[in-house]
Amino acid sequence: MIANQQRSESNPLLATPATPATPAMPAAPASPLARPTTRLQAPRLLAPIVLVHGFFGFDVQRIGRFRVRRYWPGIVPMLRRSGNRVLVARLAPTDSISHRARQLQAFIESHLPDGPLHLIAHSMGGLDCRYALTHLGLHQRVLSLTTINSPHQGSALADFGVKQVEGLMKLLFAAMGLTTRGVYDLTREACQRFNETTPDVPGVVYHSVASSCSLAALPPQFIGSYLLIQAEEGANDGLVSTRSAARWPGTEYWRAAHTDVVNWPNVPAQLFGQWCDPLRRYVRLIERLAALGF
Repeated sequence: MIANQQRSESNPLLATPATPATPAMPAAPASPLARPTTRLQAPRLLAPIVLVHGFFGFDVQRIGRFRVRRYWPGIVPMLRRSGNRVLVARLAPTDSISHRARQLQAFIESHLPDGPLHLIAHSMGGLDCRYALTHLGLHQRVLSLTTINSPHQGSALADFGVKQVEGLMKLLFAAMGLTTRGVYDLTREACQRFNETTPDVPGVVYHSVASSCSLAALPPQFIGSYLLIQAEEGANDGLVSTRSAARWPGTEYWRAAHTDVVNWPNVPAQLFGQWCDPLRRYVRLIERLAALGF
């Protein structure tokens, strides 16, 4: 593993974490169906990749013996077809960051008992990874962490849940047999404390992706949260603001909704020609790691 100190002069990602100003987003492709991406190839990394899902996430949803939904549709096959070893973690969907981080550590120890690896995490999964790196010793094996739309500075939506509708939130989560601990960990105040006590670890390459989209290209279920976050934090993807997701210098900015970035269907974005084509963007993320010698 190469220490950050050795790379800091040439790699801006390893500078002191800061919140960069949000630049203009790249234009979306004219049509989501114009160029098929089923045969895309990414570089083959020397170490395995572990994908970590976000809040309310999963690896695969099943009804009986039948798989009905994957969290990373199309992304895992593309990476594996390129020769990469890819594992998909499954964590408690709504539990605390510390609990999910320990589950991630146990998953890695079980499925990859030795050797280096890369972490790519969506949403809350990025905070789980940061906790495991800093507090659980996972930095000794992890070469890089890439977070995609992770709420590093928390979310106004979590604040709303805790401060405005706490009773109803607890009732609904209890009806589903779920804890609300993760919601409390994602408030802006909690994430400020988290950042103060969870510094980056030398020797790990950190990279962040942030995105936003227009209201017209948003999945309908995110309209309310989009407007709430826009009023409090500005540009966002429906659940996380770009300001919160952009943790490190060199952050990549995508034009996409929160679930677009893991390749979930989004009919409004397709109708308005604003589909982000995430498979090509994951190829670029892997190319970036390969260029660093991984």
